[in-house]
Amino acid sequence: MGVILACISDLCHRSADNVTTRISTVPCYPAAPIPRHFLYDLSSPDEALPGRHFAGKLFAYVHAIRQAPVTESVTMISAASARAALPGTVALAAVNGAIERIVSPLAAELAPVRVNAVSPGVVDTAWWDFLAAEEREAQFAAVAGSVPAGRVAAPADVAGAVAYLAGAGLVTGTILPVDGGFTVA
Repeated sequence: MGVILACISDLCHRSADNVTTRISTVPCYPAAPIPRHFLYDLSSPDEALPGRHFAGKLFAYVHAIRQAPVTESVTMISAASARAALPGTVALAAVNGAIERIVSPLAAELAPVRVNAVSPGVVDTAWWDFLAAEEREAQFAAVAGSVPAGRVAAPADVAGAVAYLAGAGLVTGTILPVDGGFTVA
């Protein structure tokens, strides 16, 4: 039985809309200075945003992997923020970086179960609904103009990558960027 854990990331975003809005209000394009309030004090429950991202995404994956009777494939969703230096994304970079760092050790520990991750860049989804339509389009145009592919991803792009990894019997321990070249641009 194969299990794809990609849906946990979506559940995390839907259950933490106000958290997502708070971290996403600093534009990534063009770069903006890092406001002090984005360097959260983890000891304060009101400002423990990085802790919420870890609990809602990374720890959810670890819990699901422990509980699910996986025999074929685990595919997690990270994000290009794990490998980029974008102002205002400290919490997202930390949790996505942690997800990417557990792929190889999990692939070794869970073998013969294959463990991989898809790491999308900007994807045109409801995640961006915190922006007004014209701001969202401007953001997408700026991103499209900065990546070699010349466009932002559609959900089908990410789904295709997840399906590939779930079915690729000899691919394990891999992080597959689906970012239009963002991390090489």
